[in-house]
Amino acid sequence: MKDKGIRKRGMVFEIKIVGDKDDPEEKCREALEQIETKKYAYDLEAEGYRNVLQYGIAFRGKECMVMVR
Repeated sequence: MKDKGIRKRGMVFEIKIVGDKDDPEEKCREALEQIETKKYAYDLEAEGYRNVLQYGIAFRGKECMVMVR
């Protein structure tokens, strides 16, 4: 069966570095907001991806927090 230009899932990642005084959860939210504001998923959707997962990731040293939309 040929690919009809419809793809199942795409992913967009935005990564933030968290400073000592920053809140990792807030940085994840900022990352997700940046994905929306700058329309990072638009090109994937235009290419036929139906479900584009958006990941906001915050790192502080070896610690990591991830939020997905």
